[in-house]
Amino acid sequence: MRDTSLGLMLLSLSLVLFPSVTVAGTQSVERQIIVSVVDSNGTPVTDLGPSEFVVREDGARREILTVRPDTERKQIALLVDTSQAAAPAVLDFKRAANTFIETMGEGNEVSIISFGGTPRILTEATSDQSALSAGVDKIFSYADTASYLLDAVTETVQGFERRSTPRPVIVILTTLGLDHSSNDDRGALARLNSGGVTIHSLVLTRSTSGRNGFNQRNSPAGVFGNTFNRDPFPTNNEQRNRFLDQASHETGGRRRDLRTFSSVERAMNDLASQLRNQYRVVYSRPGMLIPPEQFDVTVNRDGLDVRATPVQLEAER
Repeated sequence: MRDTSLGLMLLSLSLVLFPSVTVAGTQSVERQIIVSVVDSNGTPVTDLGPSEFVVREDGARREILTVRPDTERKQIALLVDTSQAAAPAVLDFKRAANTFIETMGEGNEVSIISFGGTPRILTEATSDQSALSAGVDKIFSYADTASYLLDAVTETVQGFERRSTPRPVIVILTTLGLDHSSNDDRGALARLNSGGVTIHSLVLTRSTSGRNGFNQRNSPAGVFGNTFNRDPFPTNNEQRNRFLDQASHETGGRRRDLRTFSSVERAMNDLASQLRNQYRVVYSRPGMLIPPEQFDVTVNRDGLDVRATPVQLEAER
């Protein structure tokens, strides 16, 4: 889902060009979307009403039925880079993970997965704060390990699918660099789109090579497998970076690039606040239409960043 900001003049023109139309005898169905709206500082905007949202499918405007805060439980997988390349940032990642868990509160389920070497589940999905804190304590960088980000994403989506998760969200904490996954970026993206998963990524773009202090443990056997060098030919940095861009863009999430170690914790707190302050928008569409190829959600206030994710029907999971 691309981010969009429309001025009042542009919106007024769109109201003339794309009015809502009800065709006699056509049966409509309701669809739901989860919408996140933030200002230029990343602060959630929480006072929008139904008249301020515009939903279009393939250019055709749809009727907004209701808009309300989204208070339903979310299922969030927190994926943390613990590869050797990320080692200098791991303490910052741990602090950021704890802040994220505290801000999300006990109303949501969170799992913690590391991907330095073979992806490992550190904490199964739970809303128990003490269990999640114990999982964060298990986050360590491991010597002689590489990143398996795409494998971690793919296996996490498979887990969501097995559990028919209604509101799957993946949050990635990582650095730039090579990826040694057996899955490529196209395969991982296809899996995301089929699973209805929203991805948010926080990427530390500053080189970590000049920072002292590795917080290392010996490389472990992972719960998804027992090998580290599954693929001796790493995915290039361009492919990994492209995935992080497209995954956030296409799923209604956000990517945030960070230049300093100290900014990671604040960014995770901001993301948790955004996830806690979303809208559930219900709109109608003709029931006989095939699914749209293009889907756009905008609001009629200037300077706002809007992201949306369709809610999968139970039959689609």
